Amino acid sequence: MRYYLYGHTPVKLEPTTSGGLKVLVFNQKTRSFDLDCSLYPAILFGRGEDIRQIDEAEFKSLTA
Repeated sequence: MRYYLYGHTPVKLEPTTSGGLKVLVFNQKTRSFDLDCSLYPAILFGRGEDIRQIDEAEFKSLTA
């Protein structure tokens, strides 16, 4: 699993059983994760807003 900040939004890339990746974006209002694979190129290639890889501990503190 890989963790990122997309702007100020926590995002995680989660492997699928078929070998792909799911892009799960933290929803501040519902405190849950929404699937949004449209962000995959931006995160993978660093396009758009500031994208920063973070560790699991920081990710958990931002989504707790």
